[in-house]
Amino acid sequence: MTNDEYAGATAVTLYGVKPPLMYRWLGQLQVEISRQFPQFVPRTLEQIHATVIGLEFPLRPVAAEDVRGLMRSIAEAFENPVDMRLGGYYPGASSFTSRGVDPYERSFALSGGLATLIGWPVPPSNILGRIRKRAEQFGFRHRYHDDGPSLDSDWYLVVGDFPNGHDNPRAAESRIRDYLAARPLDVRVTASDLALVRYQKTTLDLATSEKIADLSPDIAAQVAAISQPA
Repeated sequence: MTNDEYAGATAVTLYGVKPPLMYRWLGQLQVEISRQFPQFVPRTLEQIHATVIGLEFPLRPVAAEDVRGLMRSIAEAFENPVDMRLGGYYPGASSFTSRGVDPYERSFALSGGLATLIGWPVPPSNILGRIRKRAEQFGFRHRYHDDGPSLDSDWYLVVGDFPNGHDNPRAAESRIRDYLAARPLDVRVTASDLALVRYQKTTLDLATSEKIADLSPDIAAQVAAISQPA
């Protein structure tokens, strides 16, 4: 594919190969979602990823060195492994909130056509929020950050899709949150799990996406070219 065919780029963790336990856990979760919500369409386990920051919201024109600086900054933050937890959040039992909401309520949602799983660092910390805020030094803004002091430390994974017209499956959501609360998964994330991906579709399906192994100056310049302000 030529650079003109890419729609955007994003920095992610755990795209493609994942720890065996995570493969099994995600597969079992998808089966449970399908049981509770038959319209659910699971994504392949390889394309499921946890977003760190998308490069779709530049604050200013960006150059190759901005892209390389951003990825160096994220990699440095993960030099010391970060433990992330999916599931395990019971109602009213957490010591923190996510956007002012109990993590139990935020741990899973069927909304906007997406089935989204959210996890957080353990012990609770703002490491993801700080990484995303630091990205502004390189010209990139996290889509869920505004001009205020709040930081977004949510760890997002989209595990599948569901048809339009079914935007309020509240009973299924609650049952899946209960399922997740009883079945936590802890994942250790390191710098080696980080990747920059150019994509045609935000689903990051493997056929139309490129996981960049070597962020050379030329490739970084190509990524910068598709990450300019509208």
